[in-house]
Amino acid sequence: MIKKIKYPEGRGRLLVFLLILFGLGVTIYRPALLDLYSAVLHRQGSSHGIFIPFLAGYLLWLKLDIIKKLPPQTNWLAGVTVLLLGSILFFLSKNTEYSLAFGILSFLCISGGSILLLFGSAMFKETAFPLFLLATMIPLPPKIYASIADWMREVTTSGSVMVTQALGVPLYREEFNVTLPERNLFVAKSCSGMRYLLSFFSFSLVYAALYKQSMVGRLVVVLGSFPLAICGGITRLAAIFLATHYISPVMAQPRPHILLSWAVFAIFLFGAIGLDQYLSKNNRSVSQ
Repeated sequence: MIKKIKYPEGRGRLLVFLLILFGLGVTIYRPALLDLYSAVLHRQGSSHGIFIPFLAGYLLWLKLDIIKKLPPQTNWLAGVTVLLLGSILFFLSKNTEYSLAFGILSFLCISGGSILLLFGSAMFKETAFPLFLLATMIPLPPKIYASIADWMREVTTSGSVMVTQALGVPLYREEFNVTLPERNLFVAKSCSGMRYLLSFFSFSLVYAALYKQSMVGRLVVVLGSFPLAICGGITRLAAIFLATHYISPVMAQPRPHILLSWAVFAIFLFGAIGLDQYLSKNNRSVSQ
């Protein structure tokens, strides 16, 4: 007589899931997780990364009532497929130059596959976006980052010089060297606007998921993060030039520099959210 296999239910499956992740996290995925932690902590291409786990947790919290009501199930086909994908990514992490990116993506796929095997498709559907949102913490590979940063540095430097000159400030530019009457400044790669781009892109994904129902609306929000980042980068550099000229050369030093950068980022982020909320409200009023 064949005995029916009994699987752990509810909390038992959750405990198994957490033990699997913990075991993998402290063994084979430990180097990748430590590298990611270091990149986020030291703002190495992932200065926004510190906010992503909190945003992912918030998205899960919003779905908590739905998640609690889902009965534990098992989707063998999808689960094994995602686990296989995770295994392939892990192999690539050991045999390519993109070890960090492939390593973290592998860990996320193993997590997703485990959800499918232990909790089923319905649970995966509710948790997949918060889970894979964590992938936005991964720094871009150096070559890709450098290529985009070079282009953005050219665009933001040119734009900010034009804006500053239009406001009457005597300014001379030679490549990325900017000469003001008070001080000579150099626009480094770290000032290219890449941090704005990565941050706005990540936050746009969360905003689109929370406030946009249609795929077109979500796509518009996400694509809008790119021009928003460029405009923010131009404004940031122009603000530094203007502050250096009109207030003090001290404004170009690291601490005031960082404060100005955060101020511009907050203005653009919350300004874009406020504008979208205002336009959406007006559109709803017109349609009614």
